[in-house]
Amino acid sequence: DTLYAAITAAWFEIGVYKQGETPEYNFTISSLFPFTQDQHTKEYVYFFPKPFVPAPRTPHMPEILPELIKKYKRIQYYDYNFFSNYISGQPLMENPNSVAPLKGEHMTLRHINPHFISSTVRQRVQIPRDFSDAEPFYMEELRFTKGSGLYCIIQYDEEQKEKQQAKVRAALDLLQENGIGTDRNIGYGRFSYEEGRISDWHHEPSSYFVNLSLFCPGSQAEAQAALRYSLIKRGGWISHHQHYNHRKKSLYMFSEGGVFHFPKEASNSYLIKGDSAIDI
Repeated sequence: DTLYAAITAAWFEIGVYKQGETPEYNFTISSLFPFTQDQHTKEYVYFFPKPFVPAPRTPHMPEILPELIKKYKRIQYYDYNFFSNYISGQPLMENPNSVAPLKGEHMTLRHINPHFISSTVRQRVQIPRDFSDAEPFYMEELRFTKGSGLYCIIQYDEEQKEKQQAKVRAALDLLQENGIGTDRNIGYGRFSYEEGRISDWHHEPSSYFVNLSLFCPGSQAEAQAALRYSLIKRGGWISHHQHYNHRKKSLYMFSEGGVFHFPKEASNSYLIKGDSAIDI
């Protein structure tokens, strides 16, 4: 939702839409997920969120050793191969006690730096405009190693792909210079972006889904479709220069990795399909 909101604000800033107009969203976009490079092949390794269901097993698989249980609990992201097995109901590995794919919060057999994302907490000071006492607060700063960063999956309506793609690119061109998020005036949130495709993206039709973005149900029936999930509260401040002091209405959304059951006849309107490849 952060990227959706940033794209929308950029559209109004560059004049794609005028104040009072309702933007057309003829595309679906995922949340931002981490990626890095294989240190040997230099190929990109894309990670997906851990689904809220137990990993598939076979009756003859050995039990996970007690000393590895905590390492498995730390895993938050799977590379495409493990994620594909996970959502297809296939065992992740024949031997779950192998430590080779356990790389911090990420699970992959590729040769990556397990610390390609680092976090630093910085203390800042908020000075109220009414000249009252300053209040200290803390901010988390994320840094990425070279060849690493965040990516998203985007799917356009095929009938309007070129038109909508041009509008999204125009927004991203502005955002990469202005930045996204907090403290953009001191350089935070700036980025450079590239477009690409993940090939070999194909899964059998199903009435069960894993959401790859925050999901706000549009009806009670959609909310009741959730089987395994986690909720996250979203809110914040409006970034438009005419409404800087206006706070957005907070709401709870389903976080990434939830499992939903929708009727097959309705399944085409929800998640990313992709016959053989997806845009990133």
